[in-house]
Amino acid sequence: AGASVTVDIKAMVAAGAETITTLVKGPKGTYVYTSENGTVTTIDVPADVINNFTDIITNTTVLEQLIENLTNTYVGGNVYYDGTQF
Repeated sequence: AGASVTVDIKAMVAAGAETITTLVKGPKGTYVYTSENGTVTTIDVPADVINNFTDIITNTTVLEQLIENLTNTYVGGNVYYDGTQF
């Protein structure tokens, strides 16, 4: 551990040291982050999930959550697929 340091945020803001960033919800699961220096970064959640699917689905915590959520899920009926039609 290091030494504790007290930072007076209110005084920093009053002195003009405040930086402004934004995170704005975009279309189709995207978010746009704009940093203090104006750099714009798009966060594409669906693409991140797709690109990391193997890591996500093999994660024990994710698997346990899926099992918990789907354990008592029941959909009645039969589905038949002949190769071209359901």
